[in-house]
Amino acid sequence: MGGYVGLAFLETHGDNVAGFTLLNSTTKKDTLEQKRNRDRGARIVSENKKAFIGNIMNLLFIERSHRNYTSEIAQLKKEAMGFSKEGIIAAIQGMRDRPDRTKVFQNFKGEKTIICGDEDPVVPFSISKEIAAATNSQLKVLNGGHMSWIENLTELLKLCT
Repeated sequence: MGGYVGLAFLETHGDNVAGFTLLNSTTKKDTLEQKRNRDRGARIVSENKKAFIGNIMNLLFIERSHRNYTSEIAQLKKEAMGFSKEGIIAAIQGMRDRPDRTKVFQNFKGEKTIICGDEDPVVPFSISKEIAAATNSQLKVLNGGHMSWIENLTELLKLCT
């Protein structure tokens, strides 16, 4: 959710920001299908938080990452189990209800970068490429999925230095 929070900050305080990077995130609002999926997720959380957390972690990582980052995924699941049902549902609803902030990013005068995974199952590469073109942002592509900070930390750090 960092990209969504950052874009909301940029909308109100953009004059105080020199550069902005979206990492595995989007400026776009949810589609109707995505909103339905979030509503379904919120219902699942209220009924079975553990099942939701297990399913969502599987969706965030590409298949080979499930094998390569077993302990990291287990740690994320453990941490997520510490969150309240109400907090998880509020986060889901916040993502569902966020506005499109493509214009905010487009109008931002500072340096703009989008870093994405070429196999991201959550924010597809095609969407990141489209947003980069529409907002005149630099696009940097990593091998992997949605969780670049875990799946591709070394490459990510190289991009950021």
